Amino acid sequence: MKNPLRSLSVRMAVLAAVAVTVASGSIGLLIHQSTESRQLYYGRLSAQGELAQTIVNGRQSNRPGPPPVVPKQLAARAKASDSAVTFYDDSDSSGPVMWAAEYYNGEVVTAEYPMSSERRDLQDLDRHTFYAALGTVAVLVPLAAFGAELAGRRLRRAARTAHRIAAGDLDARIAPRGRPGDEVHTSDNHKMGKVIAADTKFLTVERGLLSKTQYFVPLSAVNACNDGKAYLNLTKDELTRAHWDVPPAVATESGAPPVDR
Repeated sequence: MKNPLRSLSVRMAVLAAVAVTVASGSIGLLIHQSTESRQLYYGRLSAQGELAQTIVNGRQSNRPGPPPVVPKQLAARAKASDSAVTFYDDSDSSGPVMWAAEYYNGEVVTAEYPMSSERRDLQDLDRHTFYAALGTVAVLVPLAAFGAELAGRRLRRAARTAHRIAAGDLDARIAPRGRPGDEVHTSDNHKMGKVIAADTKFLTVERGLLSKTQYFVPLSAVNACNDGKAYLNLTKDELTRAHWDVPPAVATESGAPPVDR
């Protein structure tokens, strides 16, 4: 059974998938951590603001008010500190809470700021980041495979041509210069005909309307190709002496003058 990983397009697709996944995961993690850090920062500020307001209200009524049941860690830290402390508690099933506490007049005064909406926002952000990464993978992987397949075709063609040259076929070319439908012109801009076939050695050019003649133009005689036209490096007069109307194999067997190929 052929190993699919030997294919260049499959390897490039796998490499693109891994690279995009790692990059997207890293970026998503950074976004998650940055957003969570910012939410905790503003949560602390909000809880401390609530605590200050609670203390002010308690002073005005000469009683801070009965403290609610608070996490043990928060109470211990408040008693050991001379200023307000905060504590993020996500153990409550009703949602995470940012606590603030201060030891004031022999009691632990507390305030809390619910952060359920921040958690939902963070979960939505993670989900959207995941969908964006998934869409990126779905788009880039086929593009990478397609690009690798195009490059692979040219590499395989070049490899086959190299093998042919190594075997002694010095006329081999990597790719035909010109394609079916192209107009062929001489160097002095006379139209020779149209390309009806192309291979790695010759362009088969058809000339004439009623009485059609085929010419076998070696690729070495093609100087340039653009805008649907192929230009030869021979003039019209030189073309008449080229003996390209004879198929290459027949020309070799009959002893016709050799052509620069």
